[in-house]
Amino acid sequence: MQYFRIRQDNRTENAILPQLNVTKELWTSEQPLFIPVKARNNSGQLHFLPFIEKPVAMVSDAAKKIFEVYQSKTLYRPCAVGHLEQGRTEVYWLIQPRILPCLHEAATYFPDGSLKEIVIDRQKAGFNKWFMLDQVREACWIVDTEVLERLCRAGITEIQILPVRAL
Repeated sequence: MQYFRIRQDNRTENAILPQLNVTKELWTSEQPLFIPVKARNNSGQLHFLPFIEKPVAMVSDAAKKIFEVYQSKTLYRPCAVGHLEQGRTEVYWLIQPRILPCLHEAATYFPDGSLKEIVIDRQKAGFNKWFMLDQVREACWIVDTEVLERLCRAGITEIQILPVRAL
């Protein structure tokens, strides 16, 4: 099984920028959630990315439908993401996937403690198809080949894909 790190694609022109303060209430509140967004050019055509890493991880409705097939222990919270000036709103899902301690001892780090090279321990990853890495400073989203192919077949290609070594 081959693994890949997926990241938000920052090359996309005029991608939305969620305006949100991250708090614990995001996961405990029962109230409907509206997240306003801005863009570099608020009058231009907005681009709603399928995967947003910051300020909080969220995925489009189409991406969520794929992710939920492969991991049952994922927390989702629906939200409306919208640009007030343009009157455009899309359904997104705040997402908190399973976090696995599956880094192999061969993983290397920079002096500041951030990951230099991700190496997945296949045994510790088990049959998990997508997850986040535990014991790392930054959020590392990992998917296997099957999930990545499904995302691509669904036309969800506006993500950055980085191959990851697995031992």
